[in-house]
Amino acid sequence: MRIIRRNGDIETEFLENDRESGTSPYWWVFRPDSPVYVKFGVLSSVNPIVGLIRYSNSPTQAESYRLLESDHIIESLIFHGNEYKLFSLKIPALGGEGGYRYEFGYRNSKNKEIWSKIHRTVEVNSNPVTSTSVDRSFIGILDSTVPVYGPKPESAQVTPSPGNWRNKTFYYLMIDRFAVGNTKNQGLGFVPYDKNTPKFSHGGDFHGISEKLDYLENLGIGAIWLSPLYSNVAEGYHGYHPINLLSVDPRFGTIDDFRELVGKAHTRGISVVLDVIVNHMADLINITDPAISPITGKKTYFFEYEIGDVTSPLPMPVDIRNVSYFHLRKADVHGELFGLDDFKTE
Repeated sequence: MRIIRRNGDIETEFLENDRESGTSPYWWVFRPDSPVYVKFGVLSSVNPIVGLIRYSNSPTQAESYRLLESDHIIESLIFHGNEYKLFSLKIPALGGEGGYRYEFGYRNSKNKEIWSKIHRTVEVNSNPVTSTSVDRSFIGILDSTVPVYGPKPESAQVTPSPGNWRNKTFYYLMIDRFAVGNTKNQGLGFVPYDKNTPKFSHGGDFHGISEKLDYLENLGIGAIWLSPLYSNVAEGYHGYHPINLLSVDPRFGTIDDFRELVGKAHTRGISVVLDVIVNHMADLINITDPAISPITGKKTYFFEYEIGDVTSPLPMPVDIRNVSYFHLRKADVHGELFGLDDFKTE
């Protein structure tokens, strides 16, 4: 458990369960048929009677929010000398792909509702959560020494490349900025939505691009180059600060929405090129300020989430939650550039 901290502010009246597998926020990718489990504590001295969660799968639509409540206190806990009452609530399974945004709070003995200042994001999809679970097979040898693996041909729908890419006129699309198609996606994922704020999401998505394919065809476009599809952290409206390398950012739609876009583009003779990031993740590691390890007692590097930053989730897939996979220094080549966590690709 940990006290809620955000941008230097401390909400001492709330605790959050931050280390339990299968429970948000430690686990933030859930299956369509799985409920979202949330556990939190409220300071006993503020007299919490009922634990509350409000949640939505269309966060920008106020009428879409639902309320959960429970007066069942699962246990009391002493934390840093204070007593907290713990609540456990379960957000229903979504039943399809997308995501939820939720907040937690409590109702006190005076029937007043008090809410934490933070919100939490979870994604809902059927994608692999570990890289080793991706269906793959041996493809060949690169440079006489390096074995190369990729998706099994029978499990991937492969479209042959054009005979000559030089005959294609390219159009680069930043997905978030091109066209809005489905407003229900807005606010899903970690990137906040506000079309009036330059570095927030403006709502562009796969449906929006699909609806503009005739326009692109009439321009004579032969290939669209899309900005990255990955889930991104809050500042990654553009797609280049990935947090999950195996999922599509829910603000853009689902993987089926993307496949539909590709199919419609191909029927018009328009190729689709993806911008793939293999060099870095978002800024998730505290390389400028090593912290004390609770195990060794020595200064070491952690993911920001592990040392209390509620705005920084742990990366996905789960098998890259290991700081030793990254260069833990700032450098133009073998290290962080612009603060982005740099993989040891060498």
